[in-house]
Amino acid sequence: IFIDNGVFKCYRGDPILTSRTKVILPDISTTNSSYVRTGDLCRYNKDGDIVYAGREDFRVKIYGQLVEPEVIEQIVLKTTDLVKACIVRKEQMQEVNNEYLSCHLLVTSDVDSQDLIHQIEVYCRQHLPSFMVPVAWQIHIFKDASLLLAVVTSTSAVPISSSPLNPGQAWIVWLDQQMFTTQPSAQLTQTNISLPLIIQNGSVSIKRLRQALQRVIHKHAILHTSFHLNTHTNKWFQRIEPLTEDNEGFAFVISEGVENYDEISRLITGEFSIQGLFDTERGQLVRLHVVRRTKTPLINEDLLQVNDIIIFSIRHEAIDGSSVGIFLSDLAQSYDTGKLMVDSNAISYLDYTIYQSGIDRSASIAYWETYFDGIGPSAIRAMSRIPSDRSWSLNPYKITMPIPIIFHLDNNITSAMIKCARENNVTIANLCLSCHYAFLIQLTDEWDHAVDCNVVKRPLEPEAANIVGPFVDYIACRVALNEKTNPTFCTLLEKTHNTMMEAFDHLFVEEDPLSKDLTEMLNVDRQCSDFQFDEMLQDVTLDNNARLQLLLNPSDGMPAAIWWRLATDTHFGAYVIYDSKIEKLSYAFVFSTATYEQSTAIRYATQFQAMLERIFGEKTRPIDHQIKPLSFWLKQATTTFN
Repeated sequence: IFIDNGVFKCYRGDPILTSRTKVILPDISTTNSSYVRTGDLCRYNKDGDIVYAGREDFRVKIYGQLVEPEVIEQIVLKTTDLVKACIVRKEQMQEVNNEYLSCHLLVTSDVDSQDLIHQIEVYCRQHLPSFMVPVAWQIHIFKDASLLLAVVTSTSAVPISSSPLNPGQAWIVWLDQQMFTTQPSAQLTQTNISLPLIIQNGSVSIKRLRQALQRVIHKHAILHTSFHLNTHTNKWFQRIEPLTEDNEGFAFVISEGVENYDEISRLITGEFSIQGLFDTERGQLVRLHVVRRTKTPLINEDLLQVNDIIIFSIRHEAIDGSSVGIFLSDLAQSYDTGKLMVDSNAISYLDYTIYQSGIDRSASIAYWETYFDGIGPSAIRAMSRIPSDRSWSLNPYKITMPIPIIFHLDNNITSAMIKCARENNVTIANLCLSCHYAFLIQLTDEWDHAVDCNVVKRPLEPEAANIVGPFVDYIACRVALNEKTNPTFCTLLEKTHNTMMEAFDHLFVEEDPLSKDLTEMLNVDRQCSDFQFDEMLQDVTLDNNARLQLLLNPSDGMPAAIWWRLATDTHFGAYVIYDSKIEKLSYAFVFSTATYEQSTAIRYATQFQAMLERIFGEKTRPIDHQIKPLSFWLKQATTTFN
């Protein structure tokens, strides 16, 4: 098949390829105009119709790019003598409407499959464009290479990333493993994202909800992915597990007669913290827990009614807070329409991790290596050594419990904080983090602090905007001020904002020099402080009938069991929730029973409120934040509290 002129002029800088593709057909054209050779073959049938008959080459199109599988095969065979033959082909995953390249390898003896695949994939990335690197690998052991083609045509390879996980994922997996092997309170540690939703009005069909959830899991392959540790390289790998009749992609549980709120709270706490709820080896990372508030016989057992509760629990390795809105939006669309639209040009989280692994991180590595500017481990540990009632090493409890102190800022304080953030062109999250630093300075009289923060960096590419996955990373954000220069609150705010923005630009470093070593230094005596910021989840509407709302504690109006957002072995942490719908800021201070008495926790929380009232009170003018030294606000706040 040839296409008439007007397609394109030439391949820039490649006259040989141009001469192969653009040809003159003297028997057809009366001029010297050229035609484009498509490579597609066709024939006339007996009725005179043109019938497609294949291609003259083996090129395939992936993500809009033409790929020649034989080029990839030649690169693979150059990697190692262990591979005797290979076949690269285009695969199609119908359930997620996704195309990808698979590579089938022939070996004649047993090999370490993960090591071999990792070696080949690294070599391919060095010699091929990223879109030509296969994402699925399968090893076949045969004595006869001629058998490989027959086997490949009857099987398909499931995508597997044989490179290390996205560093954010690997970080979460590593933390989970550390918690469950070193901490006696492991069963109380948050390992899951849990979304308890209460039905405010209307009704919800359980059957339709399960079908809708399955379509969402089909769309987002990360939600049916298993994680495996290569003990030889000590690297984590992920593999998309196929969804079958025996594995619908999620666990389903029904509880009935749960009327007491304490029982509901215990259920939610378990969903947040218990690892055994999931079958991670099969890639089952999602759990749907339906809670009926009554055991009264129902006319229609398929329907959930007002005040019934739906709990979605998802392993933290597969999702983070920034992806929750996408997950719920897709769920609502799937429930309403009975189908879920999938953009064939959209990339998956697995694609994104492969793309991330190919980025040059030398600048980021250099940034983190100089982050603490030569400060030794003992000095780093002392950065956030907040006064406590006892040392962690003298913990009298076998199981550490959190002491949550929850409070809401009044409208005037919240409005003043939001106004301050806008006037200084910073985010509300960074403003709240600056207040956290100010409080640490007040408590310790030290002006150099490192705080463990969670930071979300989603891809900016439009085709990746709706990816579900864990884009959260954890950094030790260090802010150092010189007390002798009399820094103002605006100085602290600017320093915090700039530090976070710089760190943000260097997230996802594959070989992060901070990672485990720095965390160990900061947490060795559990003296570090944690800070997290989130936006309140908005209501979800299903089928214009049922409205679901995030379940709130009746006592404090905060999301249920919110203190489980912070690990229960945290020395001291602050979790801030911003409800953008009504412009409301709420705080959950979490203290560990291992180091604090409840009376001290209450005193610190009260002191923090007094500091905020001083900095953002009605008598404070915006100009005061720029001209009055920070020590003025901290001293006055302490005096007010006393």
